[in-house]
Amino acid sequence: MKKFNLVALAVILVASPLWSGWLQTTQAAYTATLTFANPANGASRALDANNRFTIDVMVNTAGQASIGADVLVDFDSTKLDFVAGGSAVANFYPANHYGPSVSGNRVSMGATKQAGGADINGSGRFATLQFGLKSGIALPTNVQFSFYYIAQGNTIDSNITSTNIVEPDLLAAPAAATITLTAYVPPATAPDITSIVPASGTTAGSTSVVVTGTNFGTAGAVTFGGTAVTPTGRTDTSMTVTSPAHAAGDVYIVVTNSTTGLTSGGADANARYTYVTPGSTTPSITNINPNQGPEAGGTSVVLTGTNFGATEGTVTIGGQTVNASNVTWTDTSITFTTPAYPVSGNLGVNVSITTSGNVASNAVTYTYTDTNVVQTNDPDIAYLNPNSGLADADVIVTIVGTNFKPTGTTTGTVRFGNYTATILSWEDTQIRVYAPKLGAIPSDISYTVTVTRSDGKYDTATYLYLAPASTGGTSTPTPASGMPNSVWAGLFGLNGGLAFLIKRKLTKYS
Repeated sequence: MKKFNLVALAVILVASPLWSGWLQTTQAAYTATLTFANPANGASRALDANNRFTIDVMVNTAGQASIGADVLVDFDSTKLDFVAGGSAVANFYPANHYGPSVSGNRVSMGATKQAGGADINGSGRFATLQFGLKSGIALPTNVQFSFYYIAQGNTIDSNITSTNIVEPDLLAAPAAATITLTAYVPPATAPDITSIVPASGTTAGSTSVVVTGTNFGTAGAVTFGGTAVTPTGRTDTSMTVTSPAHAAGDVYIVVTNSTTGLTSGGADANARYTYVTPGSTTPSITNINPNQGPEAGGTSVVLTGTNFGATEGTVTIGGQTVNASNVTWTDTSITFTTPAYPVSGNLGVNVSITTSGNVASNAVTYTYTDTNVVQTNDPDIAYLNPNSGLADADVIVTIVGTNFKPTGTTTGTVRFGNYTATILSWEDTQIRVYAPKLGAIPSDISYTVTVTRSDGKYDTATYLYLAPASTGGTSTPTPASGMPNSVWAGLFGLNGGLAFLIKRKLTKYS
């Protein structure tokens, strides 16, 4: 097969005014100009996410014993770049097929039909041409194409007509080959409900339910078991609705996005809400132990509570349903093994259970820890309140911080120097103690306060004992009737302005 040559090209250029101004030629037997098949589409084509679009050039060999042709596609190189051209030719001599290749603003390709070969009849792709929009071109914009046939063998083949080339989106008809490029718009995605909390309530209704998911939009219908409800606090990912009254059983929440017109799936397990008869027992989780573990999973966790039911239901952690083979279930205790949950930094997730009767419990928090982050649950004192007081007064000191009583530990000890304090209460973030009395001291003195957990780990802070005469230059007043000495001590501490929190981090003992 010969490629087009200058003689054949010259014939086309002389015979057709198409080269000048991209106008339709009167020599339809030798050239073809293509336009969109459906004018209702506005003769436009969306660029993809990479600012590219594709056109398919196809040939029709119906009724031709054999045919050889070169096809030239001229494009608007001021706005477009030729990106790629792929061939998918059938019923042509493979050795006699070439292109597509580009030179300047022209893409060239050609092939020869095998004598006696089957016709393509417009259904075989000759070549796929991909173009990209040059940077700086504003959208929408018009681009031009011109399509040429040139018979091989240095002659014009009268069998090659404008009906021998078609393109699925384009017509071989007298019209300007102008395509309007518009911006790529990703397909709209339907709303998707990922969770509802709580997932159950009484048949009387009036339960506040938080619905989370994606693509909700800021407006659109919401139905609760087929009943229209009005959401509050609606965003694209969350809203709150109130359950209407309904008979006992399962229903589904459905969200419609008014912008896209799309609706969430109906019978979606994540959107299922269960109505229960008033008086029915609702499961309640009261404790989770341990409450943290590595992201790799494999941690054995025990949930304790009430009304779990004798028949096993499901355990959900971070949106994942725990495999039933990893769950041991009783009415008051559930043991399960955590699945893997890759995290970047530590992340707390909800843990809840659903009974075999599809009644959901409250949620508790389990923290997945990042293996790349050094983990510690050592006690950490933030401050003392107050951090000073009279040495001979009854002063209640509140120690504020974290990890004073994590899962697996019990009440520990608090010492002011070598004196053990009387503990009034001990919680994970707060400890209340009586500061040991020192009696009459000649001058103010600082003592180290040490909080030691039952596992031996500790942290320290500093407390300032005030001598009875150390009141910022004023004499010690007699406490008013009924006013505790500890209140006066606090006032003296503020008046003196002497005490500041001094934290000392010492080496922790494991």
